[in-house]
Amino acid sequence: MGGLAKLLVFLVLAIGGIAHAAPEPDNQLVCRAKIFRAKLDYEFRFHTNFEFIFPLKQFCDVPGEMDAEILFQPVGDPVGEPAVLADKVVWTLDAQDCRKGEMFLAHDVWTGVGQYRATWRFRDAVGRSCQGSDEFTVALSRKDREIALTLPPATLVDTPIDLFRPEPRTERPTPASPHRLKVFINLDVSTSSTTIRAVAHGVARWNRATLIRTRALHLRPHLAALRQLAHSEWFNEFSIVVFSFEEQVVLARQDYRDEVDFSLLGKFIDDLSPYTVNLGQLADGAEMSFFGSLLATELLADNSPEAVVFIGHDIEDVLYGERISDRVLDRLDNLGAAFTFMNTGRLSPWRGTMGSLVRAIGGRVNNLRKPTDVLKVVGAFERFAIESSPH
Repeated sequence: MGGLAKLLVFLVLAIGGIAHAAPEPDNQLVCRAKIFRAKLDYEFRFHTNFEFIFPLKQFCDVPGEMDAEILFQPVGDPVGEPAVLADKVVWTLDAQDCRKGEMFLAHDVWTGVGQYRATWRFRDAVGRSCQGSDEFTVALSRKDREIALTLPPATLVDTPIDLFRPEPRTERPTPASPHRLKVFINLDVSTSSTTIRAVAHGVARWNRATLIRTRALHLRPHLAALRQLAHSEWFNEFSIVVFSFEEQVVLARQDYRDEVDFSLLGKFIDDLSPYTVNLGQLADGAEMSFFGSLLATELLADNSPEAVVFIGHDIEDVLYGERISDRVLDRLDNLGAAFTFMNTGRLSPWRGTMGSLVRAIGGRVNNLRKPTDVLKVVGAFERFAIESSPH
């Protein structure tokens, strides 16, 4: 397997006196390693994080660079291919930074189940080195044993599976009529409800605030749910609407077709992470007006869907003093479609706009808190949609 991705370098400084340490006479570099427990992620493979920690004071009088070699290899049965990281780590450290702090080198690997060994060696510019090895086990828990993993046993990869990769076409029986599924994906992530509440009540004294962190990380449950829906044998036509409450705009749209175009979503991530929002817009109910118009445009026209899914972080409608009008709710209820909201945020579903809407018209609300939730929630929704279908 080819070389692994680069190590990430973090400097953590603590207040203290300047310590100018000469190279150790025994040519030993002080370091320690920490391996975090492997966790199943939303792409149904295991993620393991490694940290290598170095006291900063040992680098005060030497060039800020180090050669790193890490070998990851499966051990036991079955035998898999090893993966090797060979990297040069470079940093800047002046005399004022030589405090009682630490430097962290972080690296991640993704694996299938199995037993693995990590062997590492770091060598700095003056010839000092530290090395070591450790083994780690990756296994499905008893309750997750029925999950089909995306990586075979004894397999190592250095980068996560592409979030926006194309999905293989699902073979479905030809129906007498189309079973249309409409999916709304809210791309907003990790908004600060405390900040929004302060602004909505006129307390804030600033004009702009950054409300969004890294989007791609938070989109994993969204995309995992969408991939499961795309494999449905019942639904055979998909329309996708990607939108933002905060920007009050439709970011991407797919008309009904027999597969989901995941590349449609990937085009917008870099442009939206991070960005800032005018806080003055958050107090006037514009998000709710936008959402009402979006529903009317996408759902109350021809080619009505058989089922509707909302996926994403919700917003608290009570903060804006507006709700979806009864007229729109009645019209949505009369569609006869099965509605569900898959909540990827921490907001209680009954307090949010999408959750309140779905409950008001007799739909289902579920949380996507962990990878196994995706399988359960999507499966339950498909059964609900089939039972509700007039066909």
